[in-house]
Amino acid sequence: MRPPNPIKLRWKKLKNEWGYAIPEKRTIVIDPRLDDRTTAEIIIHEAAHVAFPFLEEDPLNNHGRDAADLLIRAGYTRQHDGEE
Repeated sequence: MRPPNPIKLRWKKLKNEWGYAIPEKRTIVIDPRLDDRTTAEIIIHEAAHVAFPFLEEDPLNNHGRDAADLLIRAGYTRQHDGEE
């Protein structure tokens, strides 16, 4: 079941970062040029910024890496439809 206000995912070629969050708009922006593992890590990291904007960077970095590793080992692959 989807939450009533899901986090929006946007794809945009970025220059100086792999992704960023806009917590007040429940939106994350990810560079579509990243490999699958890095994409998963950055999506998880930025989604955590939306869900927990008061948390520091370091715990979110570790969480993103650990969760991405788990997803990749479980067979996650990215669908590329609709990306810029």
